[in-house]
Amino acid sequence: MDFLKRGTIRIDPKISFGGVFSDANTANQSIRLFWLGCGTEDRLHGAGKSMHKVLTAAGVQHLWIEGPGSHEWQVWRKHLHDLAPRLF
Repeated sequence: MDFLKRGTIRIDPKISFGGVFSDANTANQSIRLFWLGCGTEDRLHGAGKSMHKVLTAAGVQHLWIEGPGSHEWQVWRKHLHDLAPRLF
């Protein structure tokens, strides 16, 4: 988990996560909603933002939501408020 210390994540869309993102068109057709959210003070923010950038460059459709706060209930509540309506 060295990437947590650096605040970045190195993923290769061709092989990471079992290669599910290797073909953006197939991934976009298969994944109904790919939602990523993180508070800007969360120690995982850098990793989440890195993943967002890689997915964008690969052409994988997703939502990246960030806002103030850390890994705490108030941030989760705001994110749930954003995510829940998108599920239905």
